[in-house]
Amino acid sequence: IKINGGTSITQLTSPSTAVDATTAGDVFKITTVSLSMASGGFDSFIVNLAELNEYDNIIVSIAYYTGTFVTNGIPQVATQWMIAGADAFRVCMFNAGTTPLAGSLDITVSIIRGGV
Repeated sequence: IKINGGTSITQLTSPSTAVDATTAGDVFKITTVSLSMASGGFDSFIVNLAELNEYDNIIVSIAYYTGTFVTNGIPQVATQWMIAGADAFRVCMFNAGTTPLAGSLDITVSIIRGGV
């Protein structure tokens, strides 16, 4: 997905700090803080986004990792829905590698709107 004029959001403070994407639209990029996650480690953060409904499909993917894959872990991302009506979802980050993560992630978020 190419983000033409799309919104870029930078996470502040820590890997678990929420980000505000209420004006970001349906495709945007989140740049995380630098991660130093152990092998098998997990962290997550909340993305606040206006007008989500239970029919929307949220897709996240890693667009860029500043660390070196395998040498600095193997990052993975997934989503988890928040409670209904919260207009927010959680991005979950994992290290599937045997070495610690050492770098930040650019995470592309795409929302496919479902109709009712």
